[in-house]
Amino acid sequence: DSPQKEIAGWSSLVARWAHNPKVGGSNPSPATFKSPEKFRAFLLRGASPANINILNCRMNFTVYIIVSLEGYTYVGYTNNLNRRLTEHNSGKHGYTKIGSCWKVTYSETCSSRKEARKLEKYLKSHAGKEWLKRRSII
Repeated sequence: DSPQKEIAGWSSLVARWAHNPKVGGSNPSPATFKSPEKFRAFLLRGASPANINILNCRMNFTVYIIVSLEGYTYVGYTNNLNRRLTEHNSGKHGYTKIGSCWKVTYSETCSSRKEARKLEKYLKSHAGKEWLKRRSII
């Protein structure tokens, strides 16, 4: 190998290292976005009209309480309540295997998974159960 090839290879390695000093020879790091709006704008560049509708919609989650004929109670959240209720009634899923004919006794729509998870956690807590009992939901 000629000395020029070694220098050329070395200079590109140094250039890459200079870009990201934490990892020698790494590729440039991906862009980061400070807000969902900036991320959507980035994704929309060159997107088809069908994809624009998908990106602009926000997924809702439903927190629900179901009760079985035997009196068991289950609290959960989903983005499709009808599908999830069918799954519970099929008898193939964890805790709900023990009951039959599950019925929805309470549901509330949340605008994000994080919000739904917080509500689910509250409803499973002692304070949440007391709140549900005072309203005769369980």
